[in-house]
Parts: sequence; C-alpha cells; structure tokens
Amino acid sequence: MQILEVDSCSSTNILAANLAREKPFEPHLIISHEQTEGKGQRNKIWHSPKNGSWYFSISVPNLNIKASESFKINWLVIAGLLSYFKQLKMANIAIKWPNDIYTENGKLGGVLIENQVIGERIKSTIVGVGINKLPINIPESVFGVTSLVQESIKNLEGNNLEIQKLSKYILASLTNPSVNYEQIFLELNQFLFGKGKTFLFKKDDEEIEAMVIGLTKNGMLQLVKKNNSKQFTEHANSLIWLHEV
Repeated sequence: MQILEVDSCSSTNILAANLAREKPFEPHLIISHEQTEGKGQRNKIWHSPKNGSWYFSISVPNLNIKASESFKINWLVIAGLLSYFKQLKMANIAIKWPNDIYTENGKLGGVLIENQVIGERIKSTIVGVGINKLPINIPESVFGVTSLVQESIKNLEGNNLEIQKLSKYILASLTNPSVNYEQIFLELNQFLFGKGKTFLFKKDDEEIEAMVIGLTKNGMLQLVKKNNSKQFTEHANSLIWLHEV
C-alpha cells in the first residue's frame, strides 16, 4: 500500500477518495492524528480528538463483487478486524453488525465503508476505521464506550505500525482470491454482539422487542419477536438499538 500520514484532515475517507481518483489502481492507506469532520453511520459525527484514537482509511481497487452482495464487503472487512484483534488475545471482542466493534465494556471502534459501483458491480471500496486508543466520553452512546487502554492492550509496536498491521489484515481479507465465505459466516455468528439477548429496537416509528438470533447468509439480522416468538429478518442499518430488555 501507498501510505500517507497527515496531522489533521476533515475525514480520512474523503482524503482516500481523492487519492483513489488520482491513482485508481493502487491501494492507499491514509493515517491522520485528528479528524475535524469524522463521519459515522447515518451521517453521525465520529468523535475524533487529536491523538485519542486510530483514524485511518484504506482505498482498495480491483474488486469485482455484485452490488446486490455489498454485505460481503462488510464480511471481509470484519473478518480482517477479527483476525487482528484475536492475535492481540482479545477474547471478548464482538461485532455489532454491520459496522461496530465492541467488547463487554462498550464500543471500541467502528468502520465506515463506501463502495464505488460501476453498473451492477462493486469495483473498489474505501474502508474508514476508527479505534479508540484512549478513554473517551460519549454520553449518547447506548452501550458504553471503551478503548485499547481500558482493555489493557499492551505491547503494541506504536500507533502507525499497529495501524499498518491492522490495515494489512483488512487488505488481505478483501483481496484473498480463495476467500471462504462459509467460514467467515460462521465466525461472524460466533462473535455477533447481542446474540441470544433481547433488545428494544426502533424501526421508522415502530418499537420492537426482539431477541438477536444471528446473521443470515444474505447479510440480514435474524431476530425473534418477544411478544409472539415469530422469527423475522431485518437490514441492520434500518434498526436503531435503544437498549437491552
């Protein structure tokens, strides 16, 4: 990967997109010590205090995945993240599908994936990642917030070296020519946040109490309603998690 490190930027995803347009056939890694306009899901602000977290984006060219199977990009990115955190011996890591990384103590980080689609195929993607390094206070966080320091992660080689290492795990997962989706599917279900627990969700103007059962093979959350035990599936991004019941 071509690596660019900056002291501050509006968003590493924006910077990565600009570089991808200039050099569309090379993977790039953008590292910043601060983001002034960090982005999260649903246009939320990603809190990005200077030197408080790892902020980086990877632009990955030369993909060829059906746009209708965009969830596979999430699968591959999460698989790379899991590989990295497992080698750090983080046994309590969990994935709040499709974008957030949790431990039992709260949210450790998240990803923002922006795919570039030509016709009906995803030809490239930009993967933005934020990992909390130091404790951070985010009052609106429903399930709490944690950090590498709070998780007692030691013996890291240094911010940039660790970011490069993590990026290589993600890039290797995305560009693996013999990727085993069945194995990834099983692993995602093993590390799925909230599995077997009941939560109050909000979809549009409706509130739903349901237990998380697992993921389906087309990237949907599988749930069962508390009031009638009826199973159903839902796009995770269409649900707002309110609290555990």
